[in-house]
Amino acid sequence: MKWRADVIKRSSQADRLEAFYQETEDPWGFETEAYERDRYQATLAVLDRVRYENALEVGCGEGAFTFLVADRVNHILGVDVSETAISRASRRGVSFPNTTFRTMDIGASLPAGEFDLIICSEVFYYIHPFQRLNVARGMLKRLRPEGELLLVHSNRSESTTWPDVYGEGGAEGLHALFTRYLRMNVIEERLMQGYQIALLRPDTQFDGTINRLALVRLIVSNARAVVTHDFCETARALKSGVKRALNRD
Repeated sequence: MKWRADVIKRSSQADRLEAFYQETEDPWGFETEAYERDRYQATLAVLDRVRYENALEVGCGEGAFTFLVADRVNHILGVDVSETAISRASRRGVSFPNTTFRTMDIGASLPAGEFDLIICSEVFYYIHPFQRLNVARGMLKRLRPEGELLLVHSNRSESTTWPDVYGEGGAEGLHALFTRYLRMNVIEERLMQGYQIALLRPDTQFDGTINRLALVRLIVSNARAVVTHDFCETARALKSGVKRALNRD
C-alpha cells in the first residue's frame, strides 16, 4: 500500500519556512546557540566512518551542519524547501568546493542518485503524516546497501512554538518508520537532553513488504494526527481572529 504525494493536500509549510528565513539570517540560531552547537557535535560523534564518498542532507537550511560534515565527505548535496536558505548556503558554499545545494521539497521528490550517507535532522515533523512513509521509502532506495542514515529529532511529543507542525510521536515515532516498517538496523542510538540520534543501516534481506496490520495501525495513527492537528489549527485561527476583533473594538 502506497500513498501518492500528489493527492495529498499541500500544507503551507513551504511558504511559512520561506517567510521565516526571509525575516533574518540564521533564524533557528544554528550558528549562535550553545544548544545547537552541542547538538551538532553530538551528531557528528555518532558517525561510524572516518570518511564518506557521497552524502545527502535533507532539510539543510543555510548549511550550518552541511559545512561541518564537509570535512568527512568527498561530496555532499544539501536540499531544502526554502529558496532563501539555499541561496545563502550556496554563497557560503563557495569556500567548500565539495558542497552543492538545491531547492527541493522532499515531500514531493528526492534527488536522484545513490548515497552512502543520508542526513535527516529535525525534518520529519514538517512532512504530512500520510507522506512520511513514502519519503522514508525514497530515502532507503537512495541509500547504498552499506550506507548509513543519520536521524536526529526532538524527543518531545509535540511542538507548541511552530504552527502547522505534525510533531506527534517525537523521535520515537518518527524513527520507527525506518526501524519498524522498513526494518533498518540500528547501529547506534543516543537519547540526549531534548532530542534523539539514530544511526541506521539497511537490512539487505528486506524485500519491501510491510505487514498489513502494521500499515492499518499506521494509517489510523496518521488520521488521528491529522484530525488533531487540523482541530488545533482551527482553534488557533479562531482565537487569533477573536483577539483581532477585540482589539479593533
